Amino acid sequence: MAGDISDRLDFSQIYVDKLKLGKQIKYGLYDIGFVSSKNNPSELETLREEVCLLMGNFFDLPLEVKMKYYIKESGGQRGYTPNGLGSSSKGKFTDCREHLMIGPRLAYDHPLT
Repeated sequence: MAGDISDRLDFSQIYVDKLKLGKQIKYGLYDIGFVSSKNNPSELETLREEVCLLMGNFFDLPLEVKMKYYIKESGGQRGYTPNGLGSSSKGKFTDCREHLMIGPRLAYDHPLT
């Protein structure tokens, strides 16, 4: 990727140059915030569909159930954040969205645990 967000990652290249594709994914996620891909392996499409289904099931749960996954101390960096509590504008406005942040497991002594 040369910085053009219209570039789509070609996953068929995983069999040609895995390291280059990995660097392109990292660049897209870190510097742009997302990646767009083509020629996805069927396993990736199946995984995407399963994740979308699971996320839909989670957000369809009653608020009382979702709040069991709310971690106030995480600042929205882990767990569930209900509508109106998050802010992507450094507190100037509250977000009108709920979200679920899932990431790598953190050590018990990590500040976000």
